[in-house]
Amino acid sequence: MKKFLLLAVTFLIGFQAYAAYQLVWSDEFDADLLNTTAWSYEIGTGFQGWGNWEKQYYTNSTNNIYLSNGALVIKALKDATAYDPAYQTAFTSARINSLGKVQAKYGKFEARIKLPEPAKGVWPAFWMMGTNGQEWPRCAEFDIMEYMCNSSNYNTINSTLHWYDESAGVDKGVNYGLATTVNNPTDWHVYTMEWTPTTVRTYIDGVEFYAADITPAHMTEFHNEAYILLNMAIGGAYVNYEYDPAITEKTMQIDYVRIYQDVDTYPASTFTNNSTDPSDKPSEEPEEDNPCNKMPTMTPGTHYFAPGWFEAGGYVATAVNNNLSIQTPLPTYERWQAQFKYNLNQPISVQPGVQYEFSFTITSDITTTNNVLVKLMQDDNNFFCSQEFALEAGVPYQFTYTGTVGALNLSTLLFDFGGNAACNITVNDIYFGEVGCISTGVIDNDAVTLSISPNPTPGMLYVSSPEGITQVTIFNLLGKIIADKQVDLSNALQLNLSNQASGVYVVRLLTENGHVIIRRVIKQ
Repeated sequence: MKKFLLLAVTFLIGFQAYAAYQLVWSDEFDADLLNTTAWSYEIGTGFQGWGNWEKQYYTNSTNNIYLSNGALVIKALKDATAYDPAYQTAFTSARINSLGKVQAKYGKFEARIKLPEPAKGVWPAFWMMGTNGQEWPRCAEFDIMEYMCNSSNYNTINSTLHWYDESAGVDKGVNYGLATTVNNPTDWHVYTMEWTPTTVRTYIDGVEFYAADITPAHMTEFHNEAYILLNMAIGGAYVNYEYDPAITEKTMQIDYVRIYQDVDTYPASTFTNNSTDPSDKPSEEPEEDNPCNKMPTMTPGTHYFAPGWFEAGGYVATAVNNNLSIQTPLPTYERWQAQFKYNLNQPISVQPGVQYEFSFTITSDITTTNNVLVKLMQDDNNFFCSQEFALEAGVPYQFTYTGTVGALNLSTLLFDFGGNAACNITVNDIYFGEVGCISTGVIDNDAVTLSISPNPTPGMLYVSSPEGITQVTIFNLLGKIIADKQVDLSNALQLNLSNQASGVYVVRLLTENGHVIIRRVIKQ
């Protein structure tokens, strides 16, 4: 939304490489209420009218934002109430973002939008901001669609990139964009951005009208995850500080927002999704919780971030269904400068002499220079594990720790990313349970002879049994089925785990005599 000095970057219109995009997330806005696991409200006037001297006060009131007939409605209303004594406004409106909840690097980002009837000063937008933790414009901004009514010509749509050029001899904010004419802009139209490691392109109803090369060294901001924003402003610098005093209300409607990715073509793509779908209904036979997993739900606790510590650090740390998202916006230079603590909502009681397994899958957008530290602990001096490990950018890493300790009541999970560059981290599939616990719902039949090797395995398992095998099922430690297959009656078979992450798995075999055999295997 902010505007700065205009400089040119390489302009690309023409050949398009068609990626095999797959839908990875969408909000169809067909629930009763806005999904706040995916979206956050922004409230107030921001700094100097959101940086542009805009004339609206953003609220979370259902007068300004609500769902209706399968669409999100953002409505600007004339209202001269002094909600912010330090800044005079003339309207209320709404602005939402997906920061820390839904964000991605590279992909196709799309929304079907019906714009408001035009009037001077109306400024709705569908856009994105980068997550490197820097202030604008060093964070990067993608304006996919802006409808800026600043003249009598109200059929122009703009797309723009904003960043900060710190090349040798240059130190200034930059923006680069194009406008296109759209017939009937107040009809429904699909606005799309394709973002790859080399190019940003925008489309209206599938027709490309803008492209830019983002490979120059002064455009590194465009290679971090970015989050989505939707809003409608009134007035401000880019509409010549004017608005039609006759405006009483203006309405923007969004039918859907969708994210597609092609990780095969663009393996550097990343995706963070801490949202849940409120329209999901329990199935008639819901999956049972894994009784082996003793890890309770978690909430973000006390974090430390330096330089700046606490609020000044600008960190983001969320825990949605125990899927953790962590962002360190600035580099740190030594251990303990970037700590993130999560409180276990129910302590885990650990008994002496019992072996336990603790595992999770962690993914980073950087290759860490120094080791990451994880601690699952009762307090600073008593813990189940204190383990360090390195991370490779974009590679899911499954950490598994097995150990025996004395009696503890574990209450805190801590991650420390000190001594590394700014980064975005996701942690999923968190498991804590007793070694040997099987979550398959059946009792192992030890009477049946079975050979399974090598164990641990780099990928291929060779299984043999005197009883013919008729079915094989493979579970991860969370009890999720990752493979389930009927097999022709056989006394020997091969199981390929090459595509699975390193860690512990459970193999369940059914024999021709109805016996069930369960074995735990380790994928290296």
